[in-house]
Amino acid sequence: MTGFSERKRQAFRLFEDGNYEESYAVCMALTGENQEPQIEVLAATNLFNLGRLDEAELHFRDLARKMPDSSHVHGFLGKVLREKGDEGAVAEFSTAVRLDPDNQDALRNYIKCLLEARDFRRSLPAQRRLAERSRREDDYRDLIATLIVVGEGREALDQYQKFPSLKANADPLFIDALIAAGEFEKAGDAASAEFERSGNREFLGKYLAVLSRVNVPLALSGYHDACMMGADRGIARDYINLLISTRDYDAALRICRAMATDNKETDVEIQLIECRLLAELGKKDQAKSAYEEIIRSAIGSAGTDASLREALPRYRQFLLTYYPKNETLKTFISVVSPGANPVCLFETAHLYEQLGDVTEARGWYYRAYRSDFLTGGLEYATFLARHKEWRECEKVMLYILSNIKRTQDIVRVAQVTTGGNMIPHTPRLLFQLIGRLEERRNKLPADGLEFLAVAYLVAGTNAIGEGNYSACKRYCLQGMDILPAYSTCIATADFVAVLGRCKERAIVDMPVIDDAGTSS
Repeated sequence: MTGFSERKRQAFRLFEDGNYEESYAVCMALTGENQEPQIEVLAATNLFNLGRLDEAELHFRDLARKMPDSSHVHGFLGKVLREKGDEGAVAEFSTAVRLDPDNQDALRNYIKCLLEARDFRRSLPAQRRLAERSRREDDYRDLIATLIVVGEGREALDQYQKFPSLKANADPLFIDALIAAGEFEKAGDAASAEFERSGNREFLGKYLAVLSRVNVPLALSGYHDACMMGADRGIARDYINLLISTRDYDAALRICRAMATDNKETDVEIQLIECRLLAELGKKDQAKSAYEEIIRSAIGSAGTDASLREALPRYRQFLLTYYPKNETLKTFISVVSPGANPVCLFETAHLYEQLGDVTEARGWYYRAYRSDFLTGGLEYATFLARHKEWRECEKVMLYILSNIKRTQDIVRVAQVTTGGNMIPHTPRLLFQLIGRLEERRNKLPADGLEFLAVAYLVAGTNAIGEGNYSACKRYCLQGMDILPAYSTCIATADFVAVLGRCKERAIVDMPVIDDAGTSS
C-alpha cells in the first residue's frame, strides 16, 4: 500500500500538472487519515481551480478559523470571493497583507481590487510597497499612474529615477507626470518630439492639451489642423472645450456636428454640449428640440438613469433661462411626464423648488422617495434638510440606513449625511451612521473611511458639549486611527484641535487608554 508521504507528493504532482479533479480526490482520501493543513489547503485550491467556488469558500473559511494567522489562506479566500463578486474580497486581501506585508500575490490582488473600485488613495501605500519589493516594471507603471491620478506628479517623476529602465521620454505616463507636476514646457517638448518620431496620435493629443494651457492661439491652430486630418474623438472633444472657453460657439458647434456625422452613436455628453451651443447662439427653439429628443430617448430606454441625470438638470436650467416660468413648468412636465422613474420625479421637484413652490416640491420629492427609497429618499432628505425639517429628515435617513445592504450604498448615504449640515441636527442618525460604517470598516473605500472619520469628529465635538470628555477622546482617537492617507476633507489636525479643547475643559483628565495599549 502506498504510504501517506508518497500519496501527498502525488496530490501535488497532479495539481502541478493541472489535473485538479484527481488531485482533489487524493487530497480528500488523505484528509480522512490525517488532518494536515497543507493537504487541506491544496484541496481547497483544487476546488477553486475547478470553479467550484462555493465549496472552495467553505473550505477556506474553515481553514481561516483553524489558521487565523495564515496570510496564504486569507489571500486565497480573497481570490475565491473576488471570483464570486463578493465585496468581502478586499477585507481578506487586506488581512493577508497585514499578516505578511511581503505576500506579493495578496498585495497585488489587494491593489487590483482597489484600482478596479477607483479607490486610488487607499491603494497608494500598498502600491509603493509592491513596487519596492517586486522591482517589476508593470508595478512601477501602475504606481506612477495612481500618483498622477491623485495629483502627486512630483513623486511620479521621482519613480522614473528609481527605475531607470522605464523609457521616460517615449512614455505617455511620463508626459502625464510632467503635466501633473506643472512642468508644462517639458511635457510639451517631450510629447511633440515623440509624435514627430512615432506618429502616434496619443502624443499629439497630449501636446495639444499642454499647448492649450500655455499658448491658446497656437493650440487652436494645432487642433484645427489635427481635425482637418481626421482627429480622434479625444482630440476633437478637447478642441470643443477649448473653443467654448474662447466663446467661439460657431466653431465648437461645427465640430460637435462633425463628430455626430462620423459616429451614429454620439455620446450624450456631446449631444448636451450641442444643445448648450445652440442656446448660446440664440437658437433656443433648436436647442429645446435637441434637449427633448435626448430626454425622450433616455426615458424610452432601459438603464438610462445616468443619461437623465445628465440631461434633466441642464434642460431645466435652459428652460428657466430662456422661457417664462409658467411656460417652463408646463413644458418640462409635458416632456418629462413623471411616472415611476425617480430621476424624473425629483427633477420635477427641483423645478418646483426653484420656482418657489415648496409645497408642490415636497410632494414630488416624496413621490421620488416612494418610488426608490435610496435614490429618491436621499433627494427628499436633502430637501428636508434645506428647509430645516430635521425631524422628518432624520426619520427618512434612518429608514434608508436601516434598509440598505451594500457597502457602496452605505458610503453613498454617508456622503450625503456628512457633506452638509445634516448630522449636527440629527443625533440619532449620527450614531446609526457610525454603527453601519463600523460594521463595514474593513470593506470601506478611502472616501468611506473619511466619512466615518468626519462622523467621529462630530461625535467627539458633541461629547464636549455634553461634558463627556472620555467619549470625546475615544472618538478622536478612533477617527485618527482610521483616517486614510491623502485625506481630502479632514486631517489629523482637526482631531488634535478638538482634543485640545477637551483637555482644557476637563476638570479631571482621565485616560482612555490603559497601560496595555487598549481602550478602557
